[in-house]
Amino acid sequence: MGTDSVDSETITRDALSGGDLYAEAAVAAPHSPAEPFLGTEAIPPSQIADAGMPIPPEGWQSDRTRKSRQVGMIVAVSIATVLIAMVVFVWFVRTWDRGAASADAASAVTTADSADAAANDIANANAIAPEVDAVEPTTPPMPSPVSNPPPGRDPSEDAPSDDVVPSPDDNPPGVNSGDINGNPADAGPMPAEIASVASSNTSSNDIPTDLLPVDPLGPIVDVNRDAAAPVADDGMSKLDEIPPELRKFTVLLDLGRETNETKPTIQTPPTLDKLKVENAAEETLDPMMIATPPAAINLDRALALKFAMNSKGYPLGDLVLLFSQLSGVPIQIDWMSLDMAQISIRERVPTARGFLSAREHLEQLGTSIGATIQFDQSFAMITMEETEFAKRIEPVLQLDDFGDDRAAAISVLGKFLQNDAEAQPGTVKIGKALAEQQLAVLAFESLRRMRGIEGKLQDQFLSRWAHAANSTTGPWPVLAGGDSGPTLDAPITIAELLRRVSRKNQATCMVNWFDARRRRLSPEQLVMPYVKDDAGKMLSTLLQPFEMQVRRVDDSLWWVGTEATYDRLLLVVWSEPLGDRRDAFIQQVSEVMAARAEEGGRITYDAVSDRVMMLLPRYIVGQLSKIQT
Repeated sequence: MGTDSVDSETITRDALSGGDLYAEAAVAAPHSPAEPFLGTEAIPPSQIADAGMPIPPEGWQSDRTRKSRQVGMIVAVSIATVLIAMVVFVWFVRTWDRGAASADAASAVTTADSADAAANDIANANAIAPEVDAVEPTTPPMPSPVSNPPPGRDPSEDAPSDDVVPSPDDNPPGVNSGDINGNPADAGPMPAEIASVASSNTSSNDIPTDLLPVDPLGPIVDVNRDAAAPVADDGMSKLDEIPPELRKFTVLLDLGRETNETKPTIQTPPTLDKLKVENAAEETLDPMMIATPPAAINLDRALALKFAMNSKGYPLGDLVLLFSQLSGVPIQIDWMSLDMAQISIRERVPTARGFLSAREHLEQLGTSIGATIQFDQSFAMITMEETEFAKRIEPVLQLDDFGDDRAAAISVLGKFLQNDAEAQPGTVKIGKALAEQQLAVLAFESLRRMRGIEGKLQDQFLSRWAHAANSTTGPWPVLAGGDSGPTLDAPITIAELLRRVSRKNQATCMVNWFDARRRRLSPEQLVMPYVKDDAGKMLSTLLQPFEMQVRRVDDSLWWVGTEATYDRLLLVVWSEPLGDRRDAFIQQVSEVMAARAEEGGRITYDAVSDRVMMLLPRYIVGQLSKIQT
């Protein structure tokens, strides 16, 4: 202490030595008075763990909190960037429009103030003054100078008539009416040559507002179209002396010249009266379904399903739907062939006994009705055997009941069937194909009814494929109303649903599986419709995704297919006695079908009944009333 130097290291060493001595004394006397003075450590140095580095900043927050803050920061920065970009874009658009308008105004002022342009205008006026002296000014002296009109003022407001142009006071801003150089103090009388030019329909440096409006899409200022045309000199109008480059624009003046009376060269479009017949519905099929057609069905495996039936008889149409439901194979019925053979699809047919496969059940079914089963890679078809079909239709193709008009009947039928080979005397040549035989049956029966002869084919089979043109029972309307059945508690197949609902309404349902198959609608497709609606609305909603409809053929038959297929189903129809309208009616029908030759169509006149027999698509038959004159 004091002036002596202090060695801190020596003091520290002495303190440590003294602490050890006191520590040994504390062991001998735990309650020594020196212990509180020196102090003790609560935890021995050997038990103190090294804390290491301090806790980093990220250790004070969890990963979730850190990520939330980062996402919030990114969102805030993105929103701010978008708002700034929008503000900049709006500012840019407004500045661009304002700059364009300013540039146009400045260009107009600069042009008007240019001394060279004014000098050129005076020279041009002096040059053409002798040629336009046909119009004499009423007031040769120039009016006293006035101030320039305010911007936006219409020069035509000061014009007293269409034959007098605006006064020089109406020049654009920056051009003084007193002096071409802008010196109003030097204003004086206007020379006669300049006055003549000023009294014409337009000035040399102004564009008429009726020819080039500011807004091309806006209204055009009306002009007086009754003004007198320029006086022609020596048989030639002054407009003919305009340079060829500008002469093509004179048609815009509409001064009563022949150029404005040019007839249009574009052919007038046809009126609505000529477009009487509507086209058939177009086939709408998803391109993906065309690119990826449904896979072929393994008929051997699908028809190997065995089951037994205990029934005294089942309607043919319902039985086919049941087989399709169980096997999953679409089974098509050749409906027209069965009708021509007078086999009703509502007729009950016996079922085979015992456990048989689905194929065996189908074969037994075909044997019982004289039909055959044809199998394809994706469906099965029930159709008539050729020999059995020819046997059943033979009585219909006899001509004995035509009596004395048999020769005329053979001629009409031969023309309608359009066979290349000539028939033997007293007979009609009929092809061997099934479609040709079906058409022959329809033609023979239609001619009988045209001539008032009793038919050999019952109306219930014929009316679906041939009837009078004005028949009200011919079309198949879309199903409306009907009982939809009880509420379903589980999905069922589409084949079972159609069978249930049709039987609930005392009808049999026929499905065109050609249309359904192309749209991926299979018999085992599971559905669960909303049955609170009537049958028509329920089925329409159910089949709408497949673009199919349920049509009511009659009180006991329904047909399921597309509108495009229905419109193109061919139908044999005959007209009423035509009389004097015969040639016109035949010509109109022929013209309509000539434009639709790919859809097939025939028409033949029968002189005995004064009617025509026609083969037309159903959509044309529904519009025959439009074709008749």
